[in-house]
Order: sequence, then structure tokens, then C-alpha cells
Amino acid sequence: AVPSQHPSLHPSKILSAIPDTPEQRPVLARTDTIVHKTQAQTRTQDNVCRASPDPIPGLGGITGAVLTGVFAAEAIGGVPGAIESNAFQVAIQAISVLVTAGYCAIAAFILLVVVWLVTGLRIEGDQESQGLDAALHGESVT
Repeated sequence: AVPSQHPSLHPSKILSAIPDTPEQRPVLARTDTIVHKTQAQTRTQDNVCRASPDPIPGLGGITGAVLTGVFAAEAIGGVPGAIESNAFQVAIQAISVLVTAGYCAIAAFILLVVVWLVTGLRIEGDQESQGLDAALHGESVT
């Protein structure tokens, strides 16, 4: 049978295999949910949407970039890494991570200053207490 027509690959079977309750989810997913709920409860910043930068993707990217210097192999078209007795490649990867982080920090600061100069970073106190929907958009609950 063609893989797309295989009965076990039918969308209804795939969707029915997705866990519906927290008890059915893998342990790591439940742990991640607990961590994010705890962070939301302890957060004291003025943040209506509860949006906050999640450090996990960044840490994963940094780890992957540095470990590329460890596992790089000349046999697959690259330069030798630490496994092939070239520990200097790990230093090159670490320096590239630091340069990238510095570039991102400077670019973010420049964008912050531009937004601050163009629109400002906060609204007025009376608008905040009235509510943004009513103060800025004229919406009201009827």
C-alpha cells in the first residue's frame, strides 16, 4: 500500500492517539506546564497577556551551537571537532554564540529606543485605570 493510504496513517487514528488529559500526557510536558504556571503565579510585572520570554529555545540553541564544535566531523564535509582532537573548534563555536548574543542585545536595545521615541513605552495612568479598550478604542460593555 502507498504510505499515504496506509490505514494506520489515517488522520482520525493519529488524532485519536493525542492525549486529551494531563494524566495522559508525557511527564516532561506536565512538568513544563507546572513550571510555566508557577512562573505565572510568581510574576509581579505588569503583563496582561502573561507573555514572557521563554529561555528554553535559547538555551537549546546555545547548547546545540557549542556541541557542534564537539561533534563536528571532517568525514561528513566539516572541520574536525573536539572528538577528533580539535578542541579549538569548541572555542570558535562558543565565541560565535557570544558574538550573536551581543548583536541581538544591541539590536534589541536600538529597537527599544526607536519604539520609545516614536510611540512611548507606557500609557497614561488614567488610561490604564480606565482600561485600554475603553480609553484607546472607545469600546464598552453594554
